[in-house]
Amino acid sequence: MKHTVKIIFLIIIAVSFLAVAYAQDADQSTKEELQLQITQEKQTIRELAKMFLIDALPELLNEDPTLAEQALVKYKAVFSGMDQNDFIYLLGHFYARMGENTKAIGYFTSLLNTQLNSDARKMLNLALYQQVVNFLETGNRQAAKDFLSAIIFENYNIDTYYPTYLYIWADMAADDGEYESVLNTLNSYIQNRDIIMNQLLPEKMAILARVQNLNLQPYYANPSFGEYTKLASEIDNIKADLTHNYNQLISLKGIFYLDSIINMHSEEMVLLDSLKIVILDYVDQKLHSEETIVRGNLLLQQVKQISTSYQKQLEIMDGILEKQYERFMNNDPSIQGHNYSDMELKRLYDIEKNIMLYNNLIDELDKDIADPQLASIQDQLKRTRAEYSEKRTSLQIRKNDLLQTRKHTNEVEEKIFNALLEEYYSLNQDKKDIDIQLAEIDKFMQEETKNIFTDEQRNKIKNHIANQIALTADRSNRNEPIRKNAQDLVANVEFVKLQLDYRNLHIKEQARLAEAQKGTLTEQQLMQQQANILTEKKDLITRIQNFINNNPNFQAVAQPNGTYLISNADLYYNLAELQYAVYMDTPNIALESYRKVVQLDPGNVNMAATLYNIGFISSQLSYQRIDTNKSRFYEIHKAALTLDDASRYKESDFAEAISSYQKIVDNYTTSPYYEESLYRLGILYYFIATDADQPQRYYAIATNYFDTIINKPDSKYKYDAIYQRGWLRLNSYQEQDLKLAMNDFLTLLNAVDSGQISDPVVAKDYRDDAVDNIAFCLIALDGTDFNSYAKGVQEIQNLVNTYKNPEVINRIVDKATINKLDLASTLQAVDFIWLKINMNPLAIENPALVDSILKLYAGAKYELREGKNFEQISQELYQNIITNYGKNSAWYAANKNNTKIAPQLAVINNAFEKRANFLYNEFLDNPVNESKLLAYNQHIEQYADFPELQGANYATWKAQTDKTNLLLVNKLAESSNLPKYYLSAIKNLQEFNAKYPQDEDYFLNEGLIYTYSYNVYNLMKDLYGDGYQPEPGLPANADELFAMFQSNSQRFIGVLRSDAYKNPEREKQAVDILLSLADIQYDRGKMPEAKALYLSALENESLIPNGTKFTVYGKLALIADSEKNYAQAEAYYRSALTYASTPAERETITSNILYQIQNSYEAAERAGNYSLAASERLRLATEMKPAETKRITGYKMGAQEAYLKAKEYQKAIDILLELAGSGTDIDNIYYYYYRAYEIANADTAMNNPEYANTILDSFISKYPSSNQAFKLRLARIEEMEKNVTQKNAAAEAYLALYEEVKNKNINTGEITPDYLLTKAADNYRDARNRDKEIETYNLVIATYPKHTNVIPYMQLMADYYLDKGDTLKYEQLAKEIHQKDRTKSAYYQWIANAKLKKLMDKFDNAYKNKNYPDAFKYRDEYKRVETAYKKDGLNFETEEFKSSVNYAYFAAVEEEYNNLQKRITFLKNYDNQLNAIEHGTLLTASPGTLLKVNQSTTWNNHLIGGSYRRIPNFKASVKAEVAKVNKLLANADKEKIDLENYRRLHALNLIARIYDKGVTVINTQIGVYVRTAFEAEAVRQQYADGLDAFIAWISNEQSNDLLNLEYTTHLNIYNFYQMAGYTDYYTQQSFAKLQEWNLVPDYKIDEYILSSDWTQKIDQNESRLPVSSITSPKGIRLGCMQLPAGKELNLNRTINAKLLPEFALLHLVYPYDVKIRLNGTDLEPGVVPTDTLDVNQPGTTTRYAYLLPSTAWAEGQNLIELTVPNSSSGQQNLYLTLQVFTDRQKIAASIPPETVMLYTDPTWRIVTVNPETGTETTMPATITSNFGMALDKIAGLEGNYAKPIWAPETTPLSSVILETDFYLDTEFREGQISFVAPDFASIYLNGQELTTDVSPDIVTEPFEVTAVAVTINPTMVTTGKNTLRFVVTNNSNYRGFIATVKIIKAGKGDIR
Repeated sequence: MKHTVKIIFLIIIAVSFLAVAYAQDADQSTKEELQLQITQEKQTIRELAKMFLIDALPELLNEDPTLAEQALVKYKAVFSGMDQNDFIYLLGHFYARMGENTKAIGYFTSLLNTQLNSDARKMLNLALYQQVVNFLETGNRQAAKDFLSAIIFENYNIDTYYPTYLYIWADMAADDGEYESVLNTLNSYIQNRDIIMNQLLPEKMAILARVQNLNLQPYYANPSFGEYTKLASEIDNIKADLTHNYNQLISLKGIFYLDSIINMHSEEMVLLDSLKIVILDYVDQKLHSEETIVRGNLLLQQVKQISTSYQKQLEIMDGILEKQYERFMNNDPSIQGHNYSDMELKRLYDIEKNIMLYNNLIDELDKDIADPQLASIQDQLKRTRAEYSEKRTSLQIRKNDLLQTRKHTNEVEEKIFNALLEEYYSLNQDKKDIDIQLAEIDKFMQEETKNIFTDEQRNKIKNHIANQIALTADRSNRNEPIRKNAQDLVANVEFVKLQLDYRNLHIKEQARLAEAQKGTLTEQQLMQQQANILTEKKDLITRIQNFINNNPNFQAVAQPNGTYLISNADLYYNLAELQYAVYMDTPNIALESYRKVVQLDPGNVNMAATLYNIGFISSQLSYQRIDTNKSRFYEIHKAALTLDDASRYKESDFAEAISSYQKIVDNYTTSPYYEESLYRLGILYYFIATDADQPQRYYAIATNYFDTIINKPDSKYKYDAIYQRGWLRLNSYQEQDLKLAMNDFLTLLNAVDSGQISDPVVAKDYRDDAVDNIAFCLIALDGTDFNSYAKGVQEIQNLVNTYKNPEVINRIVDKATINKLDLASTLQAVDFIWLKINMNPLAIENPALVDSILKLYAGAKYELREGKNFEQISQELYQNIITNYGKNSAWYAANKNNTKIAPQLAVINNAFEKRANFLYNEFLDNPVNESKLLAYNQHIEQYADFPELQGANYATWKAQTDKTNLLLVNKLAESSNLPKYYLSAIKNLQEFNAKYPQDEDYFLNEGLIYTYSYNVYNLMKDLYGDGYQPEPGLPANADELFAMFQSNSQRFIGVLRSDAYKNPEREKQAVDILLSLADIQYDRGKMPEAKALYLSALENESLIPNGTKFTVYGKLALIADSEKNYAQAEAYYRSALTYASTPAERETITSNILYQIQNSYEAAERAGNYSLAASERLRLATEMKPAETKRITGYKMGAQEAYLKAKEYQKAIDILLELAGSGTDIDNIYYYYYRAYEIANADTAMNNPEYANTILDSFISKYPSSNQAFKLRLARIEEMEKNVTQKNAAAEAYLALYEEVKNKNINTGEITPDYLLTKAADNYRDARNRDKEIETYNLVIATYPKHTNVIPYMQLMADYYLDKGDTLKYEQLAKEIHQKDRTKSAYYQWIANAKLKKLMDKFDNAYKNKNYPDAFKYRDEYKRVETAYKKDGLNFETEEFKSSVNYAYFAAVEEEYNNLQKRITFLKNYDNQLNAIEHGTLLTASPGTLLKVNQSTTWNNHLIGGSYRRIPNFKASVKAEVAKVNKLLANADKEKIDLENYRRLHALNLIARIYDKGVTVINTQIGVYVRTAFEAEAVRQQYADGLDAFIAWISNEQSNDLLNLEYTTHLNIYNFYQMAGYTDYYTQQSFAKLQEWNLVPDYKIDEYILSSDWTQKIDQNESRLPVSSITSPKGIRLGCMQLPAGKELNLNRTINAKLLPEFALLHLVYPYDVKIRLNGTDLEPGVVPTDTLDVNQPGTTTRYAYLLPSTAWAEGQNLIELTVPNSSSGQQNLYLTLQVFTDRQKIAASIPPETVMLYTDPTWRIVTVNPETGTETTMPATITSNFGMALDKIAGLEGNYAKPIWAPETTPLSSVILETDFYLDTEFREGQISFVAPDFASIYLNGQELTTDVSPDIVTEPFEVTAVAVTINPTMVTTGKNTLRFVVTNNSNYRGFIATVKIIKAGKGDIR
């Protein structure tokens, strides 16, 4: 009741408000605004009335009819104010609400052609739909079907609901068996589509095209009403034909967008009528012109009225606030206690007005500042502007502070306040915009309308007519509703057909299975049916996918609430089912389709099956992914204890599967998927628990799921659940759970043994797993206690009581033992082993088991149970083996003939060995205890009594035993240190080595013989004498003792030096033994024997220590001295001297040596051997001490005389010179030199004058200051002068002597130094040594300035320096010459000219490098230098040098520099303006600032039309900003300023960004408008689910033109710059933008490098200039030729373009302009500098790219002509390449693809792999006759050429590798492999896995095979050879393999 009253109240208020609004606004609103307002308010009333009639009135009728009647009376006034259609509409609603659908349908149908068409249609469809539902709910199915037939076939105007009714009808009809009828009906709709597209649409377009054929010329010539009537009649005929066409269209079935088609017809009628009106305008031009002026004035008045209206509104707002402020200031009681919103608004309004005032003032000041005529007051204007700007800033700060500090506590009031403030700002801005437009319109009316009364207006009308004709002529987008009708019709029909085909396919499948069950068909027939069905499934998959791709948002069976019963979800379910059946190897394909079902329709009828399939497939894929991660993880981290997250099973990894299964468990308990979902949830949570940090929670969850299944006795998952529950309990490790787990596994064992689990494979698996798991439980009972007796031993005994299968029990014990060992629980593993031994004491393996126990104890010897010792245990166990399994044991008697006894005997043998070792070590612990040795020997005897243990190795074992005995005897001897034991040991050692000469210790034994002999000798050598009697067996005397020692020593020396054992260390040992023997003999007085031994030892002298050698040589010298052999004695003494270690030793030895030398020379003289006597005297002199000089000199002079006697003169001279060199007395020195000179020069002696002179040279060099030396030197130089070849040497000698004489160090007598210097200069001059000559002249001039030859020397020096290039010194000398003698000024003038020329060269070089500062510096330096020379009297205007020419050059360069400064100024201004635009309002302001939108904004009056036109105006501002940039570029061209690439690109980039900003602003603000504007509320409701898409669509409509301009700008940058090879920040931005849009062009680039293929002409004559090629730094290949000087080269080439190129780039490197002509048209293309061939010559080697646009090209032949001039005086290099760019997509589209088919045949290869080496070999495949499959029963193989192939086999091969190759020479497009490979196969392409373990679908009844289809991954394909490998695993009866491979590649057109 309250709800009803509220509705009535709202209606009354609304009506009242409407009346008041009309009254208040009538004066201030336009007609259009009032109409819009009235329409909106009427809609409000209609909606409220509808609420009353639909909701309130029926409720009142049910509650209280009286109140209902009263309410209806109150509504009477409202209803009476409505028009008839509104009332009918409300009645229809009322009857629909009351359930009287028939009446409602009638009312709504009557409104379809009224203004309520849209609402009425919705309600009509609601009523129709409800009627169908009513029939179905009441069980009247036939009535529903008939009603649907009427709706569909009687062409109800049901609009978009048509497909709904069509689908329901088709479904019902198909259920009734009318499948063919339905298909015929559906196909008829498709025929209607064809009629529309192929007949009616072309007819319609032809009808409207007739307007373009109207003959207007007679009318233009005579614009009369008669002529007009003719044209109007033709247009009326067009209208009639067009109407007939539309009537045909509307009459077709399936036209369900009828309203849009009718509206289109009306629109085109209006266009035709408008065309008539436009043509009529031409009749009276004057009348038309006057009407134009009147319309313009009316428009001007309307704009002025709008401005006035805005001003009034602002004044009203200001006035209201002024009154409020006045009341506030006067303390008016009516506002006391209220907030200050009005006051705050007042303050903000005032501040805003002042800000706008200052904005206007600043704008005017900016204009004045920019005015050149006001330049004189610029400073004053700028100061005033700064003052106003500061005040404006202050106001803005106050405004912001006020907005930030004030805040209403009431939220509603705050919103009202903000809305009023925003409205005030908006009104001010709108008024400002209107006033600007008003000024423009007013200016136009005053200045332009006077020009409209001309012929131009008549032409404009003609253009208007032409535009109207073009607008009226049919356009493609205008026909979109018709096309949409046809497309939507086909989509709905196709959907219905897909559903029906899927249903029919399922029926076929069921029928096939039924036939198979009946057995009425053969296996081959069944297989063929299956293959056919599989083919149909694949075909249906393709059709469904195509449908979904073409109709991604398809929905059907629309509901009145806006939802749909049918959608693509149903198709996705069907698709998933088909995909899972067809693509079994890639289940993720089906998974995505199942997901789509849930996503699109959560309540789908197939949801349980969908959820199960998602859970199953998703979990399997997760398992695969995580298992792969685990394998990879452990490969990398082999010792890791924990996994990373990616390798662990986590709940999040299976979230999708768990959620899907759980939804089934929660919501679908009766589903066949319920129990399996429980089971799979348990499995999932089990796996999650295995990797969880806290697994118990997940184990509990999993157990709960398994218990639920186990509690269902008949569940087919019972035993699976028991097994899994056992696993769960096992993993808890709790004792009780472990015992329960064993019970679970025992249950399974009993079920297997009892036959309850009958499947043999499953039974075996359960038995094996149960054994392993029970064993695990047994070992887990001990937990972490690894020391106590194993609990599992007792549990096994309990197990035996309940389970009687001994084989299984034994397996469990073995497994438990292994598990304990795996856990390192050694002691408990031993418990299980002893249990096994005790269970069967005679078991063959028992010795090994005891041995294994011993080994286990060895591993755990530090962890034995308390009271146990490992050594004790081990010896007990060894003795246990010897005792219980020895030769006399029961075990050996029972098993000695067992063939498996050998390993056990090895264990027993090892026990004997270990006991022997133990006894051996006991003896070694006390080696003098004979009883220990006896015990060891007794054990060895017992060991020897069991020869079977040694077998064939007995001899080896015996040898080892003898050796051990030898070692023990040695040990006894060494320990006792008694001679008798040593001699006994020696005897044993000698016997052992004789018996075992090859023993490895042979050498060691020999050493011990020597050592023991030495010990015996030392122990006994001092015992003989005094009646000593040795024990029997010992040496009788000292000689016998030495003989024994010497014999064994020599024996050992022989071994040491034998080939088998010799080495340096052992040789030293042998020498030491010899020395020892020698010393013994020397001490015994045996000198000859001692000498022999010493010499023998000295044969290895290097091995003897120095001290020992000193002693040995001393003894040998004494022996020689005693024999009078002095030479040998000296030699021994000298050898001893080497090793003397003290001064006394050295002194003694030295004296003995001198004595021997003296004896030697005396003997020589006596014998007449003077040469030997001389050498011996000299040797004796050298032996003297240095202080004995007289004796030394005497010995040497004696030697000199002896050499003269022996005629050895040189040796005599050497002695003299040596004495001279050591003397200090000059007379003696001179004597020695003179005597030597005489011997050398004398005829009777050496007779060698040259050598004699060298002796004098030596004297001179050593005593240069002597007078004799000076004279000798001077004489020699004078002798040199006589030889012309010695002039330089003579000069150098004079200079050298001069230097010495100059310092007065030589007594020269009467000769002066200058004489020597002059002689040096003369000799240099004679030798033509200029440098030395000049150097000497300088020395003469500097040292002797008064010399008569100074002036001639200066002249010669000047010429010399000039020749040498030393102009500085030349100038100095020249200037001095000039100053001394003006007649000789030529020297000075020449150097002055040269210096000025050099400055000119520097100037020229600086200028060429554009280094103007340096150039001007050199210019100024030139002037300064020239002035200085002129002061010296030089002249610079001569024939050889004209300075005036240089000054003209200076002036030209200065002019060029000024022009450059002009360019710099321009570019600075250019950059500044570009920067100003870049940082201007458009690019920096927010979208809201640039395009105002608020809640009151309307589309037609504010954004698009009306007086505001904000979007068009904003677009104009965008284009105005672009125009500014373009103007800058145009000014550069106008001023002939070449812009650098980056500057021009900056501008182009800025243009693109301006367009981009325009797009962003429009799209953003349209979005704001749609989301916030009052008038857009209906749109927001209508497009609630797709509002963003709607906004994007409407935004694109408005911004698309700017976006296209932005794209064009970026594309031009990419084409002209980046493709030319130039890249920078701006080109990268454009490239990135094109990438973002996915619009980067893909060009085929054809290069035409300059080569012999180009036709050449020089000066119009044929030419063949040689051509080479280079590559530019950026990779462009360029042809190169040299153009002769003064010639003009003409090049041309024909380019064949199969498709029209997008553009071309001509790359040129040439210093002069080249004329370009293409297809007969001269081009002035844009040019871009890109790179430089030589960075040192950028002016002549820069590469330029010239753009040849698409418009200059043609398809087919194109002729390009180049004219290349060379006006220079030298050759010029021309580098050239032409690149033509063609769109690859266009080319590819023009080239048909090629298909390559491969079929299995004998060309395929069989690959075999050697298992040991991995080597592969191949052989041809063979066609097999054992394939066993009829080829016509195989579905999915394309073509009928494939043959079944296989490898030759005598026995069935379980695995075969087959290979084939295919080659690609063009781009790979797609490929598919279809094959049949029983049982399954893996495929590898180029070594990469393509798919794995896939098998064909084989149906046996009836027999049918569906081939596996595998799509080839394009990333695996390579150009050239590709190898396909099939690894087939085949254990079936079908012996063979068959396949087809389909490769689709690009056609062989040139698109690269």
